[in-house]
Amino acid sequence: MTALAEAAKTFEQTLGELGITGDEREVDPSALGRRAALLAASDLVWHKHLGPLYSSKQVRDVMGRGTRQSVSELAKRGRLLALPEADGRLAFPAFQFTRTGERLPGLERILKVFAGAVETPYTIASWFGVTGYPPAVLFAVGALFVIIVLLHYSPTQTTLEGEPRGIWPFLGTDRLAGPIAEHRPDVVLHGHTHAGSFEGAIGDVPVFNVAVPVLGRDFFVFELDGASVKAAA
Repeated sequence: MTALAEAAKTFEQTLGELGITGDEREVDPSALGRRAALLAASDLVWHKHLGPLYSSKQVRDVMGRGTRQSVSELAKRGRLLALPEADGRLAFPAFQFTRTGERLPGLERILKVFAGAVETPYTIASWFGVTGYPPAVLFAVGALFVIIVLLHYSPTQTTLEGEPRGIWPFLGTDRLAGPIAEHRPDVVLHGHTHAGSFEGAIGDVPVFNVAVPVLGRDFFVFELDGASVKAAA
């Protein structure tokens, strides 16, 4: 008997123990089976998505130094990505270490960008996996060193110029100007301001209003090299 067949047999037996025969009018067998499979496999899917997870001891072994407290301190300071497990322990995605046991270059900068912006570190870990490439590869080619902020509303008055000043409060807010100035992304893109200005800035961070009425076209090309941004013709 295959593992899946054993799982299906146990599922059926458990339903029987609960007094569920499958003949109940309110029971949709297909929906019931699908929901059970999704719930049962959720942890497995996560682990496949994230890859291997290290314990604190394994992190110390990989790095070749440190104590349990020092590893925990690295996580608290945003220098390691730690995922809380159901038992209260921390798990550390293996993708954040190089083959020599060092933390990936650039990791701390990425974690700093996410700090306070997400509800759970699992969101950060998931983000690393959506590219389809191992983080080590992305770091190696510098792909993660370009940070783009995408917003709907304008974070600065500089791209509101052209709109009636009376409606500026409905077109943008500078509440994010502080975090943008602090973290200094490579570029900020926003829309919504249909009669505003194409280009503005927050300090030395370029801000572009990419609302279609401003662009005069359906899309626009920006060229970024990690040091500057160029609005291509």
